[in-house]
Amino acid sequence: MTETLRPRTPTRLLDVDALRGFALFGILVVNLAYFASGYPFHLVADPAHGSWLDDSVEFGVRLLFEMKFYLLFSFLFGYSFTLQLAAAGRAGANFTARFVRRLGGLFVLGGLHAVLLFQGDILTTYALLGLVLLAVHRIQPRTAVIAAGAIVGVVAVGTAVAALAGVELVTDQEAALAAGRASTDALAGGLGSVIGEHLRSLPTMAGSLAVQGPLALAAFLVGLAAGRRKLLADGVGRHTGALRRLELVGYPIGLAGALVFAIGGGTTNLAGLAVSILTAPLLVSAYVATLLRVFATPRASRPDGAVELSRSVPAGRADLHRRRARADRRHTAGGRAGRRRRHLRGPAGVEPTLARAVPVRPGRMGTAGRHERGASPDAPLTSADKSHTPRQSRSLTARSHSSGCHRERWPRACAAGSCAATTPLISLPSDTGPRVAGAH
Repeated sequence: MTETLRPRTPTRLLDVDALRGFALFGILVVNLAYFASGYPFHLVADPAHGSWLDDSVEFGVRLLFEMKFYLLFSFLFGYSFTLQLAAAGRAGANFTARFVRRLGGLFVLGGLHAVLLFQGDILTTYALLGLVLLAVHRIQPRTAVIAAGAIVGVVAVGTAVAALAGVELVTDQEAALAAGRASTDALAGGLGSVIGEHLRSLPTMAGSLAVQGPLALAAFLVGLAAGRRKLLADGVGRHTGALRRLELVGYPIGLAGALVFAIGGGTTNLAGLAVSILTAPLLVSAYVATLLRVFATPRASRPDGAVELSRSVPAGRADLHRRRARADRRHTAGGRAGRRRRHLRGPAGVEPTLARAVPVRPGRMGTAGRHERGASPDAPLTSADKSHTPRQSRSLTARSHSSGCHRERWPRACAAGSCAATTPLISLPSDTGPRVAGAH
């Protein structure tokens, strides 16, 4: 009976999935303040959150999370674009039609999310920027990175110019506090009140996307370039040096810029925001480098060789790891017995001899000593031989000197010629009778 073999579905890149999980975690941490109160939408602090603990948590979120993790999520959007493109090519499908349908579904999902759940939605923005990515997807990786750098530079310069011009995002503090109180009360009401507040907040959120949108597009392009180079598909082994350099550069510069951003008050301070726009990509790159190096550690994979969430191997190699793990498990008593039988055969062209079980150990004469005295292996053991034969000898595998013999274990015995190099034997327990021993 013949069986039709179907092509295997390529293994998922688990590093990409794990990085996406960390990106969503960071985005959740940043948005928790917006879930808890309506004041942050109006760029003012909630008066109810004025304790030292609240201030410390807010400072930590600004320092380590805000303006960072959406860049990682956007980068993975661009990288996943190349994976979808490759999958459509393997399936012979029309990628453009498929991707446009997905973007349409993403736009609808983002709109429902913004109206019903959270007005700070970015999925609709991703859907629109996805069309731009589709239009330029044939761009060369180097050109994509240069374009991304240019976008970041333009946004940073524009923000810095606005800061130098004295532009303030919150012109009336009292009015902002009153609007925040009204938003908080509306979000605590019924479904109609919540939806109404979300609809009223959409223009404000559109203004914030004027900064986040271009930066997300820049991250799309970097992800597209990385996907073209398959940087996350081959593991991190050959990129270890680059990852370490990213950490050495990204952490000092990125954390310094994040510190300026946090001390300045976050997104309300345009000068600090401009610094964050320039340095946040470096800090995110350092985060990614550290995570990838952690994923590559031995503790990130299970003992049986299968791949966990935080371990990624190139496509096709996961099955190889599993087969090797199963082969290792089969090397138990049966496997050792098979290897012992192969050693008993001896090398080709050498006739095996019979001998009683005699130990081959330093300080013991054994069969080698009997040969030195000219005794035949088939001759019965004399009293002198028996005096050198222990009750339970050690099982050894006879090997040639070229393959190591027992030099590492008993170097003095090999030097004295008493390691059975001339007549090697497999020494077995003496109460089991004669055994077959192959010569070297």
